[in-house]
Amino acid sequence: RQECSSYTLLNNQDRNIKYRSGSSSLLCDSSISTGWYRFGGDAGTQLSTTCIPRKQDFNNLKCRTHVVSWLNGTHPSVSDGKVTRRVCFSWDGRCCYATSVANLKTYIEVINCGYFYIYKL
Repeated sequence: RQECSSYTLLNNQDRNIKYRSGSSSLLCDSSISTGWYRFGGDAGTQLSTTCIPRKQDFNNLKCRTHVVSWLNGTHPSVSDGKVTRRVCFSWDGRCCYATSVANLKTYIEVINCGYFYIYKL
């Protein structure tokens, strides 16, 4: 697949769910360009597929953010090709946060490139 050789690598440790930061400097992806992204290095290798419950604990930030995303579904096999999966955002103790004002869930495309996954964000 062409996409498997044309992506942006995200390898910062603060993108890893195991990373904890007491820093007040937040990481925000609201201005990220649409495109294919791969996680690697200190960032880990893939989006989490389990809910990461988040409380408003500003002294224990995960991934240097208040709102943590996770893949609500399974990663595809190579033979599945390009698939669409739902991404949820944990906030205020809820796994797929949604209110009448904010609907923090979206759909992305995912490809299994054999040894790694890429995500169209």
